[in-house]
Amino acid sequence: MSLSTPLGLLLLAVLPVLIYIGRPRHAYRRTRDLAALAVRCVLVVLLVLALSGLQLTRGGDALAVVFLVDASDSVGRARTDQAVQAVRGQIEQMGERTSAGIVLFGGAPAIDRPVSASTTPDSGTTIVSSTDATNLAAAVRIALAMFPAEAGKRIVILSDGVQTAGDAEQAAQLAAAAGVEIDYQPMLVSAEPDVRLVGFEAPASVGAGQQFEVVATVESDFDTDIRLEIYAGADFLEGQTYTLEAGTTSLVLGLTSQDEGFRDFTARVIPLEGDGFSQNNSLSAFTQVTGAARVLLVGEASETQALEAALTEARLVVERLTPGSLPTTSQGFAQYDSVVLANVPEFDLTDQTETALRDYVRDGGGLLVVGGPDSYAPGLYRDTPLEEVLPVEMRLSDPQRLPKLTIAYLIDRSGSMATVTDAGQSFIELAKAAIDNSLGFLQPDDI
Repeated sequence: MSLSTPLGLLLLAVLPVLIYIGRPRHAYRRTRDLAALAVRCVLVVLLVLALSGLQLTRGGDALAVVFLVDASDSVGRARTDQAVQAVRGQIEQMGERTSAGIVLFGGAPAIDRPVSASTTPDSGTTIVSSTDATNLAAAVRIALAMFPAEAGKRIVILSDGVQTAGDAEQAAQLAAAAGVEIDYQPMLVSAEPDVRLVGFEAPASVGAGQQFEVVATVESDFDTDIRLEIYAGADFLEGQTYTLEAGTTSLVLGLTSQDEGFRDFTARVIPLEGDGFSQNNSLSAFTQVTGAARVLLVGEASETQALEAALTEARLVVERLTPGSLPTTSQGFAQYDSVVLANVPEFDLTDQTETALRDYVRDGGGLLVVGGPDSYAPGLYRDTPLEEVLPVEMRLSDPQRLPKLTIAYLIDRSGSMATVTDAGQSFIELAKAAIDNSLGFLQPDDI
């Protein structure tokens, strides 16, 4: 006898209330009232027992046993085969009223032998497709579905007990509710020295033909020599031999990207002095190989000639433009991975171009400014959008390096200063604007 929901027995607490309400109150009808009260109490008890899942189990001479054998990588194929052979030896010796089945399990269970009373040895061992996990709960559930109806039921588990998937405790409770006995036989796995690959990193994106690095992190339980090999899909790329000390070591290999597209790289560690567990010796990483990076080179030919040769040698696509032909919007610069200004003065750039460059850099674009006599402070970068995105300041902040300055302004007031330029401003107005702009460069101690 068993109960699937024992908490349902708490409903029996209503019996005292029922007895109090239905107790006999008149002597002439006491017998009838007592009989009615007894019937009500019996009905309530039966109802509570039904809600609690009362089950009557009838024992018999027949016994059905399902053996669950761990076939995961943590146990190893050799120990699994030994366990299966031992189980088959037990089945050959079982009695006439006993039937048995075998289930192998890793990440998913596989029936090696249906429940049968036959003692004839089986040939071969079922291959478990998923051995990189241990799901004992799924094995218990498939065993429950294999039992015949009229027989005692028993599950025998042979495992190292390392569960990585499913809820074995919940499955055991389900088996107990069905009246199935569970026995456990540990499979002792000796801890052997191991070399394992615990990390492998590759850049998320690289340009075609670009050199890049991958990093493999290897853990070793002992001092040993290993060979690290890198593959792109099934193609071998690079291999190196290393001498490792016990502990964690990061190994860096340089590679060169090939054609454009999505590439999967695999790192494999090959211990040269034995390994306790080979399934943890490889990892994969994924990289998007894009087209060759495009660089916009801006400046005079004398300033950019050497830069252009170096960038071209690095397999970058180089495009040259003059300062006056640069885009005036950040979208115009978006087609380039980087922009190089080689000794370009600020007055060669329009305000719209400077603003577009600033926004382009803030959106993730690359900007390289090569110094020279016409760039940075001499190139009038101060208080411009270029200064905002550069990691340098155009104003000296060290008072010991900043000499005092005295400026005297001489302005021509002759009639020729009234001449109007093509921009619509007279020479005298331009002179006043120049003086006004120069005042912004004075320090508090200047005269």
